[in-house]
Amino acid sequence: MKSRPPAVEIQVGIGVYATESPPCRARMRVSDDDFRVTELANLEDLKPEESPGALPVYRLEKRGTDTLHAARRVSRHLESRVSFGGMKDKHAVATQYLSPTSTRSRRPELIEEPSFKAELIGYIDRPFSRRRVLGNSFDITLRDACGEIKARIEEAYSLCGQRRLPNFFGLQRFGTRDPVTHLVGHALVGGDFEAGIRCLLSEPRAGEEAVVREAREMAASGMYAEALRAFTERQDLERMAVRRLVEKPG
Repeated sequence: MKSRPPAVEIQVGIGVYATESPPCRARMRVSDDDFRVTELANLEDLKPEESPGALPVYRLEKRGTDTLHAARRVSRHLESRVSFGGMKDKHAVATQYLSPTSTRSRRPELIEEPSFKAELIGYIDRPFSRRRVLGNSFDITLRDACGEIKARIEEAYSLCGQRRLPNFFGLQRFGTRDPVTHLVGHALVGGDFEAGIRCLLSEPRAGEEAVVREAREMAASGMYAEALRAFTERQDLERMAVRRLVEKPG
């Protein structure tokens, strides 16, 4: 008899499992070092020397921050918008590539902040984009795993070979620390942008501080200016959205 997915997985659309075996428990991401992802990119045309019109390419290694936040910080250092191939996990050590979009950007050899470093590795003629991404390599550490972990992994590999793995987007994509992104995405895909913004701003999250809960209540009541002042710096996405609503209501 197949195991029934827990409620948190059913909420993001995972209704069945492909395997017949019972779950094998393990601890994942005890630290960021337990989840490493490296972007594999086509950089055959990378030039070691700068030339007219060429754009610098940076190898970005980030830890405990998401791609958007790291890219925003790099953008400030380069004084240009940046282009990258895809999003990488926040609670991980992730390596990927990016470049400025402007040929007039600054070009430091190294950019370093507590949560990331970006190293100049060469030059290309067009901004780095997802067309260059060949895939990703993962190095994942599972701790305190059950004794059947080897058999479970072999079973999963067998299913892959038979092309019998369901193509679900799970919690690894949506996240567990702020589990409303699937609701926001569902609203956006359905064309209900108002519901998506309402969910982002107003949906309560477990364990949030009282001041953040109050900010969400203000946003739910349309008190956007007050909510903007109440949201903390950690709610930067909410602050961006509510600031836009203050500047351009509706």
